[in-house]
Amino acid sequence: MLHFSYTCPSQSSGFPGEVKAIITYSIKGRNLHIEYNATTTESTHINLTNHTYFNINPSGKIDAQLLCIESKEMLLLKNTLVPTGHKKMLKNTPFDYQVPKLIGEKSLDDYFVLNTSAEKAASIYSPHSGIEMKIYTNQPGVVVFTPSHFEAICFETQKFSNTPNIDSFPSTLIKPGELYNHKTCFEFNLKNDG
Repeated sequence: MLHFSYTCPSQSSGFPGEVKAIITYSIKGRNLHIEYNATTTESTHINLTNHTYFNINPSGKIDAQLLCIESKEMLLLKNTLVPTGHKKMLKNTPFDYQVPKLIGEKSLDDYFVLNTSAEKAASIYSPHSGIEMKIYTNQPGVVVFTPSHFEAICFETQKFSNTPNIDSFPSTLIKPGELYNHKTCFEFNLKNDG
């Protein structure tokens, strides 16, 4: 188990309140757990995530890996990748990954709203290596990012962004005495080992 802590002073990037955050990494069996906890001295918005990149092949491209995202809708984004406040249904669009399909050459940098009834948030499977990685989280969505400059995929579990400016979005406001808590688990399995 590994703990990292950081204190963000009040008014950093314009946000009120001194925020104390602790991020804990732990490995249990085949699972990598990341847990974020934070408190604040003044009411402020907190929305933490990570930018870990994965390629579950020993080497090479990710285009032949199968991606599944438990999401029926995504947030519409401006050119700056900031949410507009509107959502888009994914059925019959290239962004519908509820049934696993090849990543291919499609470039993703999009926020998927997770189905509340789903056990897992997303998964990726490589027929080449036989490795499957499942992602679990207590967050309402995930940004899935496939960078163009190297072969990897990133699952940034988090709350909706731009929430201070969009009243219809779930709030990210944390008040003094409240605890921000965010959990994400990456589970690794060999699909042919039962």
